Amino acid sequence: MQKFMLTTAAFLFTASASVALDAPRTGDFENNQLFLKGIHKNLEFTIEGNQAQGFVDLELRGLVYTYPISETLTAGVEMFGKYYQPTDGYTVGGSYNLVYAVAPATNLYGELEASFGSVNPDVEDTQVALIPKIGIETTFNDTVGGFAEVKYGWNATDNWNGIGGRAEAGLVFAVNDTVAIVPSVVGYFDTEAWNDAQARLGMEFKF
Repeated sequence: MQKFMLTTAAFLFTASASVALDAPRTGDFENNQLFLKGIHKNLEFTIEGNQAQGFVDLELRGLVYTYPISETLTAGVEMFGKYYQPTDGYTVGGSYNLVYAVAPATNLYGELEASFGSVNPDVEDTQVALIPKIGIETTFNDTVGGFAEVKYGWNATDNWNGIGGRAEAGLVFAVNDTVAIVPSVVGYFDTEAWNDAQARLGMEFKF
């Protein structure tokens, strides 16, 4: 499994880097994304890339505490750190999560994320952001699930100006108990850099 994961990671980012020599693209479905996620118990490690930039970022996320509020509502706290390669920036933060079971195979979820990060280390520019997210996830059968979510961020260090939003809808195909393929469509809005839709493809591994 470890050899397979390393081979897959190399393939994904060789593919993304091979088109990174092109000028950045901003049209719909012209700057598509790839990601690889490893999951071990309460820890997640993710590497991502896109067509315009190749390798983009690394993220480590961990669930540090979870507790049931009722039979259908569960809360949790996560901590995370992210390195963003194009600007040599970083982000650290945490989130408070709620998951509400509306049916045996369907959950509504919400998240409130607070983060501190370097926007542009060259000018020592940092920001504190607050990013709420809501979504729904469901399981159609033993091998196929689906999800949809939307989030929007505000910059607390810049008079709470909006920093843009992101919406995503996709499917989860379970190859087996440890591997899943996740295709989706991602849309960005109210941002300076992105205001279009892109395809996104990922592979998730549990070990």
